[in-house]
This record gives sequence, C-alpha cells and structure tokens, in this order.
Amino acid sequence: SSSSSSSSQAGRKDVLRKKLLAEARKIQAQFLQGRRDKMEKLITEKYWKHPIFVEALQLERCCEKLEIDMSQMLLPLANLAREIMDEWNGRLRALAVVRDGDSGKKLLQPYLHWNQLPGWRELLRRLKSILCRKPGHGESTGIRPFLLDLQGVPRNNKDAVDKSIEVYLYPPLKNSNNPYAHLEEFVGDVQVLQKVLNIPGMPVLAEERLS
Repeated sequence: SSSSSSSSQAGRKDVLRKKLLAEARKIQAQFLQGRRDKMEKLITEKYWKHPIFVEALQLERCCEKLEIDMSQMLLPLANLAREIMDEWNGRLRALAVVRDGDSGKKLLQPYLHWNQLPGWRELLRRLKSILCRKPGHGESTGIRPFLLDLQGVPRNNKDAVDKSIEVYLYPPLKNSNNPYAHLEEFVGDVQVLQKVLNIPGMPVLAEERLS
C-alpha cells in the first residue's frame, strides 16, 4: 500500500515537473519572440528606413543590374576563349596580312605581333576562367575577378617557386589620368580579335603540342 502510494506521488511529481518545464519553455519562447520583434522594429525604423541605408541598398541593386548586364556582354567572349583553348586545342599566333598601299605597293599589315602573343594568351586564359557553371581551381561563376583585371588590380603568380610576383592583365599606366584606359585597351583587343577571326581562309590558330 505504501509502495503504491509512493509511486503515485512520484508520478504526480513527474507530471507536475513536465508541466512546469513546458510552461517555462513557453514563457522563454514568448520572451525571446518579444525581444526579436522589438529588435526587428528597432532595426526597421532606425536602419532600414535610414536614408543612408536606403541609398546604399539602391546602389547595391544598381550595381547588381550592371554586373548582370556586363556578364551578358562578356559571356560570348568567355565562350569564344573556351572554344579556342579547349575545343580547338589551339592558341593565337603572330599574324599579318598583305594589303595594297596608297602608292600601289604591297604592304604587310600586322594584326597580331609576336611580342603581343603572351598578353593575348593571358587575356584568353582569364576570359576562359569566368562565368563557369562548375568553377574549378582559379575559375569563377561571376565576372568580378576580370573586372578587377580591367581596373589594373594584379593577380598573384601561381608559380610554386615564387608566388610573390604579381601578374597584370594590362601593364600599369604611368602618368595617365584616364580611369578607363585599361577598359579601352580591352575593347581594342576585342575589335582586333573580331577582325582576325573574320579573315577568310586565314590560319589564325597554331596547334598546342605538349613537348
């Protein structure tokens, strides 16, 4: 009899303890929700509606739209670079064409000079590495690395011997106040590439062979 009474009391205590714990959790959840609502209201009124924050958000949205527009413009160039380096198994080589001069003499007009080829190959390599669906090492789903290239920001050399060397897409300009100089140089390169690829019957690519 005494054992059954003790077990009954223990059962009531266990039920009461569970109810108290449930009530405590409920009160704590209500308290936390109240604090959360209060903080959200404070943030909304003090920060989200603040003119500086609103302006910053508008600028961020504007930058996002510009980045999407630039990505759409760069995508054909990225695909072309991938096709040249991967699908065609080739690279650009020095190129010149013969044209008629004003005096009737034949003139040799260079399109791609031999000393420009390292820069051209680096340009194609960097274009190839942007806007990748499944980027690997040194590749990106976006265009921000290339935008930094056009701003004159160097990339670190991946050479295992000396990683301190900084590699520029375009050499730094001295005594130039034109902030768009690198962009203008890039546009000029794209125009030259377009002319070269549109020359009928001109062997532009040299096959890459492993030594």
